[in-house]
Amino acid sequence: MITIQEQKFGVEIELSGAPRHTIAEAVAEAVEGRITATHRTGYDETIVTDQQGREWKIQNDGSIPYLNGHRGSEIVTPILEYTDIETLQQVVRKVRATHAVAPKTAAVHVHVNASPHNPKSLSILAKMVFKNEDMIFDALQVHPERRRRYTRPMDEEFIDKVAKGRPRTKKELNEMWFGRYLPHPSHYENHRYYA
Repeated sequence: MITIQEQKFGVEIELSGAPRHTIAEAVAEAVEGRITATHRTGYDETIVTDQQGREWKIQNDGSIPYLNGHRGSEIVTPILEYTDIETLQQVVRKVRATHAVAPKTAAVHVHVNASPHNPKSLSILAKMVFKNEDMIFDALQVHPERRRRYTRPMDEEFIDKVAKGRPRTKKELNEMWFGRYLPHPSHYENHRYYA
């Protein structure tokens, strides 16, 4: 099993209230990088490249309301490691200084790399989250509307299946989560909207 220091992750930070270019300048300052591209994709991305050559994307996000006349934006980090936590904190500090804020409907998404995990470690993680979910939601101040729609509580039926079935393969775990084997779920598949 890997340690927290070995866990790779990515973060998406939704915010509004400042121009996307101003947010990109703050990110560039925080990561000691530079703006290297604008309007690159359909998401109207501005790209900041850090000193390691990694891309930090600042893009439009239509799910975030306008604030102070500025469109909602999302910062999408490159793949990060434990040693990047201070850099991520510096990004948040610099962006906060632009007066960009996270409206009540916005969120922070943390995606963890599951590939080094096995069914046992993923099952343990799911059970830990389930047991501590209310405390986690309260600590992160997850808005009640998000709990109903995008950050739904862990499915108790899934936890029961994991506890009783003790999956030995990722396929078995996948079947327990989706109710059938679904190796390549669509981007907006309903099961992704759980904590």
